[in-house]
Amino acid sequence: MPDYADPNAGLSDARKHFRRNYSLHFLEGGLFMGGLAFIAFDSVLPPIIRSLGGPSWLIALMPMMMFLGFMWPPLLMAHITERLPRLKGFIVLFGIPQRVVFLFAGLALLFWTDEYPVFVLAMVALAPLLSGLAGGVSWAAWMELTSRMIPPNRRSSVMAARAVVGGLIGLLAGQIIRFILDRSPGAEGYAQLHFIAFGILLVSLVLFTFMKEPHQPVPEGEQRTGLLKNLGSMPKILREDHHFRRFIFSQCFGAGFFIMSPFLAIHALDVTGRSEAFLGLLVQAQMAGNISANAVAGWMGDRFGGKIVFVCAKVLFVILSVGAIINTAAWGFVLLFLILGCATSFQMVGRSTLSIELCPDRRRPTYLALLQVSIFPAMLLAAALATAVQEIFGTLYPAALLSTLFMTISLLFLWRIPEPRNR
Repeated sequence: MPDYADPNAGLSDARKHFRRNYSLHFLEGGLFMGGLAFIAFDSVLPPIIRSLGGPSWLIALMPMMMFLGFMWPPLLMAHITERLPRLKGFIVLFGIPQRVVFLFAGLALLFWTDEYPVFVLAMVALAPLLSGLAGGVSWAAWMELTSRMIPPNRRSSVMAARAVVGGLIGLLAGQIIRFILDRSPGAEGYAQLHFIAFGILLVSLVLFTFMKEPHQPVPEGEQRTGLLKNLGSMPKILREDHHFRRFIFSQCFGAGFFIMSPFLAIHALDVTGRSEAFLGLLVQAQMAGNISANAVAGWMGDRFGGKIVFVCAKVLFVILSVGAIINTAAWGFVLLFLILGCATSFQMVGRSTLSIELCPDRRRPTYLALLQVSIFPAMLLAAALATAVQEIFGTLYPAALLSTLFMTISLLFLWRIPEPRNR
């Protein structure tokens, strides 16, 4: 049984249920990520939006649409989350609409594409945003619950294990995508992908309900903070916590990758002349990269902390952006999506671990909410730049150059943050 670095009121409960919670944590998370692979926001969904007649600005938003939904609710919920003694039921409640929206999008694709194309386009495009909004309400609570259930020296490995499970499902998803889109190209095939995604996401929620939440009493006499007072405390956090401020700047510049990513799969189809079924192979490559990187990312994070893992992610994103500029071969795009999977895995493990450990325990929901809302303008700017570059140049290369520049700046800010475990 692992040692817990900081004893707290819920320590004995957390130790008692550690194995159960650790296993369920990575299984339900892996199912969630694996389910979303069937409608992958950076490889499958942009071509779907294009096939439905979506404009360039909407295509540019798709890889970040769920993230945009996640960003604002934590700001309004942080003061409530900080004083919730029990978190699991709250998370489950909002996990239902977080998943159901993909069922509705699939039904719209199946029954109304010909009669109401604009309505179907809106349903499909808004599904990730609405899912993100529902998930964003409980996101800080989920992060807090994770910090209560999983000790610091196991957080990276549990995040890596989640991604491995998701990657294995994603490998299968790639083959299923190829089969479905070969047999049923267009709206019918895309509807089937949404139905599969919804089914797997629903199973992930069921598994989540079996977790045992450690008892975490709110300290007696602690003053409750209202919404306005909590919002008013955030500028002070930015002024005084310069390490956290650098982390925010790193995240904001890191959004520059979204200038290129919405059009990377479309660029691959256009350059190679392959059919939409080629997307399945790209998804498989991405998931293979995801799996291969996670064992390393989890080990590094548990042993050395989240910073070094996050630095590796930034370096891989720079390599990917440069590769997108020079590559024209089909095998090269498969390799690029393999690198994308590796980079995504390192980023998920490193960012999750570093986010939790940079924040003070009692103010963690507020810190995380501030982080989310600070990135929001950067992501919108990235979408605007992606749209402008696509409309002006009609090619991926300028977007890839901008992505390279911004990811390098993001890396420099991250490099100046000390590893929290060494402080």
